[in-house]
Amino acid sequence: MGPLFFLVVINDLTKMVPIYKYVDDCKIFEETSHWSASSDVQAHLDSTNQWIVNNNMRINAKTTQELNICFAKSPPILQPLTNDNVPLDCVQLTKLLGISIQSNLKWDLHDGTICRKASKRLYSLRCLKLSGVLPKDLCSVFSCFIRPVVEYACPVWHSSLSNALFDELQQIQKRATKIMLPGLSYRERTRSSETTHPPRAQR
Repeated sequence: MGPLFFLVVINDLTKMVPIYKYVDDCKIFEETSHWSASSDVQAHLDSTNQWIVNNNMRINAKTTQELNICFAKSPPILQPLTNDNVPLDCVQLTKLLGISIQSNLKWDLHDGTICRKASKRLYSLRCLKLSGVLPKDLCSVFSCFIRPVVEYACPVWHSSLSNALFDELQQIQKRATKIMLPGLSYRERTRSSETTHPPRAQR
């Protein structure tokens, strides 16, 4: 019930500032035309800080950062944001609910992160294979333990992947199926695994 009660407590915050919130993770946002250098984010941040004080809460200064996204040839010069008179770090990369978002809106760093995480979990698959676990059960382990890492929040970023990044993700499945069903071609391995798990939409 904790997350539900927290949402009830901060429900009125959205009436004060433009904000995205999920449990205790809140993001203030603003769209600014490239010909305008004015910004209301600092005012929204100050209002949020005042609301936090009034509700006996504290803001996590270490995770409070500024991320600017602009593709104009001459980006507007905005005043640095401050939190309680302390300047915020202006970063090129931030995480939002486990998704790495870059200021250039590319997905190479996010792709690299999930590929490294999934690759580490392939070791468990190899250990189970050496222990004599059947391919059918290995497919279940892959679907429950490794595949969710690769497919987490994929509707957000999958359609924007380059061919090179897509191939990196595809290598995870190729390596996994080779561990489970060695001696077969990749097409044969995927068909064999589909007998246990229905195929999903592919690019």
